[in-house]
Amino acid sequence: MSTNEDHYADVQDVRDELHAEGWDPTGLSDEYIIRRLERRAAPIVENELADGNPEWKLPILEALLAGHYILASGNDDVRQINRKSDADGSTANYQGDLGEQGLRGTTLGQQAIEEDDSGVLADRAATVDDPEGDEPFWFVSRSA
Repeated sequence: MSTNEDHYADVQDVRDELHAEGWDPTGLSDEYIIRRLERRAAPIVENELADGNPEWKLPILEALLAGHYILASGNDDVRQINRKSDADGSTANYQGDLGEQGLRGTTLGQQAIEEDDSGVLADRAATVDDPEGDEPFWFVSRSA
């Protein structure tokens, strides 16, 4: 468990999850990981998952979610990307699985959905779009 009372998981838990999936998290600062824990993972675990999951699972879920948000970020050191080239020569970069978005778009997000006994993450995964409504959350870039 975390030595930080605001979190169930700590920086090393997130690094371990990334490393277990074959990513090298050594280029990520502790502060970068802490921001993903504080701003993204912890609020979801505390407000949406804590009541529907056993307490022993909460550090796992928080570490998986923080890792997902790192893999889904724009950080070039650790980012899950697939590249798609169209016949016209344009390319598009996507995070995770080209056929999935949101939590289902990264391997750690998929694991979090599977570990969540409450079913909240599965429901969230089905409806995540970007706030502007222009492109799905997982769309990164397109160039011609």
